[in-house]
Amino acid sequence: AQGQGRYEDGYFRPALWGPQSYNALAGLAKVDTLAAFLKANMPYTSGGMLSVQEAWDLATFIDAQERPSGGSSGEPSK
Repeated sequence: AQGQGRYEDGYFRPALWGPQSYNALAGLAKVDTLAAFLKANMPYTSGGMLSVQEAWDLATFIDAQERPSGGSSGEPSK
């Protein structure tokens, strides 16, 4: 519910932000890359149902959240 993912009996749904999410240097940390991924794959099992604007809105919101920096310090980016 808060973008932290779900881990029941192991990996279930990945975190979208926070300390367990992809880091700020990952490909999905680029809004255009994430928007394209969301457009093609969301909703789950029914990819392609989002409009281009919906995909960009979601990507912009998700990538604006705090996540690991990807550097050696392990500090979250802001």
